[in-house]
Amino acid sequence: MTGFKDLDQHMEGLKPSNMIVLAARPSRIIGSASKKDDPSDPDANDPNLAIVEIAKNRNGPAMLEVRLLFDQDLTRFRDRAHIGVDAPDGS
Repeated sequence: MTGFKDLDQHMEGLKPSNMIVLAARPSRIIGSASKKDDPSDPDANDPNLAIVEIAKNRNGPAMLEVRLLFDQDLTRFRDRAHIGVDAPDGS
C-alpha cells in the first residue's frame, strides 16, 4: 500500500517483477549530440552499440551490463564479442 487511494486502486492486483531490464543506445540519447565528437566517449560515437542492463533479477545476479550490436536493418541485437567488436578479454 502506498497510502495514496487512487494509486493503490490502480496498482491492485499487480505483482512485483522478477526482472527489470533497461536498454539504451548511447548514440541515440537526446542531448548526446554535444558528445558526438568527444574522443573520450567512444560509446556516443558508435551508432550500432546497444547497452542492456539487468537492474533487478530475483533469480540471479543483478546490475549486469551487456553490450550488444544493434542491426538497424533487421531490428536485431547480436553479441558484439562473437563478431569481434568487443573481445571478452577486454582487448
